[in-house]
Amino acid sequence: MTFAFDSAPVWLDLVGVFFFAVSGSLLAARKNIDIVGSLLLASLVGLGGGIIRDLILSNGPPAAFSNPAYLFPPLLATVLVYSLYTSVERFTSLLVLFDAGGLALFCMTGTVKALDAGMNPVAAALLGVMTAVGGGLLRDVTANEVPELFNPRDIYALPAFLGAGLTAGLWSAGAFNVFTAAAVAAVVFTFRVLAWRRSWRAPLAVHGWHRRGDDEAGSGPSAAGGARGRTAARQRRHFGPRQLARIGSMTDMFLEKFRALVPKYLEDEWQEEDGLSEAELDAALAEHQFQVPLVLREFYQALGGCEDLMEAYHYFWDPEELEVDDEGFLMFLEDEEEQFTWGFRVGDLGVPDPIVYRRNNARGQWKSEEGTFSEFVFDMFEWAFNDEED
Repeated sequence: MTFAFDSAPVWLDLVGVFFFAVSGSLLAARKNIDIVGSLLLASLVGLGGGIIRDLILSNGPPAAFSNPAYLFPPLLATVLVYSLYTSVERFTSLLVLFDAGGLALFCMTGTVKALDAGMNPVAAALLGVMTAVGGGLLRDVTANEVPELFNPRDIYALPAFLGAGLTAGLWSAGAFNVFTAAAVAAVVFTFRVLAWRRSWRAPLAVHGWHRRGDDEAGSGPSAAGGARGRTAARQRRHFGPRQLARIGSMTDMFLEKFRALVPKYLEDEWQEEDGLSEAELDAALAEHQFQVPLVLREFYQALGGCEDLMEAYHYFWDPEELEVDDEGFLMFLEDEEEQFTWGFRVGDLGVPDPIVYRRNNARGQWKSEEGTFSEFVFDMFEWAFNDEED
């Protein structure tokens, strides 16, 4: 037996408004917007999709304007973020999690309300998708962000399409109820979070085109490494213990190259105190529960004691300071202003010279630098010291 939208609990729609509103306030906090702007951004993302839906359905004033209860979730979200942000800002996944929760609920409520208004299932599903993505689109555009809907490195609308399609199908089959609705919401939420965490991507608009690095046209070490990114990406495979033993000579080559950076940039011979011994490195890493890539070990062995290079441009973390964040990235480098952090995917730690990723600390999103650690380090020092000479 199906249930009509009017008989469904209003709080289900309000929870969706709250989830989206929190994502808006979190984005405002990360961009240092004042509390008034935070409230406006929370209201825009929380109520925007529903207003679009209600205007298309032409069923009188939108619920956001006719029911005062809809104004409470954005206000609550703004106050919570204002009060608790300093305690939770290190959890960079919160924005995506709350956004995923709002997406899961709104793709259903938008579809159900459209079906209840007499729309056919296909049109109702499309309106459900518009309801789900509309608020997020308004949020990102207003905050001067690239909308997640158009982010080629992420999947945003597909989970909403899946949820709206399942809702319309279950409604048509007479099987849409509280339990199936909860199942649909769980599927959409899981799909959205997995797509974000694992960097799932949809095919590009033109067959055969290649994605370019984020900073390919920019300046600095990220741009310098972009030209070799396609070659480096093909090296992303894992090696077992026997394979790692066979490539020992390759990692020794990195050790000597890292040591060569001392005379190249500091005009002095490399000395043992410039690096860490095997015993010192093992002691520093002893308490970690994760594997450290071979190339990073050799970097510390070569330069771990050389402060002039460890802090030449950005700040390399000492071995004992290494940690894995909530998104599953082993972090090893941070800039002076703490705007960006660099790391490896935990799943790539078995690769001798893995791909480097960069996190925008304000947005909490990791993106590939399209180059391996060795390429990134050599390009970074080349760019940093040449820039000083200029």
